Amino acid sequence: MAFQLGISLSDLHAMPFKEYNGWHKYFQERPYGWRDDHRSAIIAQTTYQGTKPLNVKELFPSLKLLQDSDAVQANKNKAGFESLKSMVNKKSKT
Repeated sequence: MAFQLGISLSDLHAMPFKEYNGWHKYFQERPYGWRDDHRSAIIAQTTYQGTKPLNVKELFPSLKLLQDSDAVQANKNKAGFESLKSMVNKKSKT
């Protein structure tokens, strides 16, 4: 993690626990190398000449993890929006 953040191990050890947990969560959702995998997947898709469709999520597990993480966040956003909408509807009826 220190390498990814561009800091020394002593800086990492001195980091507040809350900040460390935030970075840990970030790297779970956006694993190291996912950008490289994404670029490689685009190249693979554009140059692939096979008979079956190319499933890049099988080739690059980090992209599958990224997609799953984005889906979870989208569901949370939708639930939050629905909650806000119901609060506004209740307030406007009174």
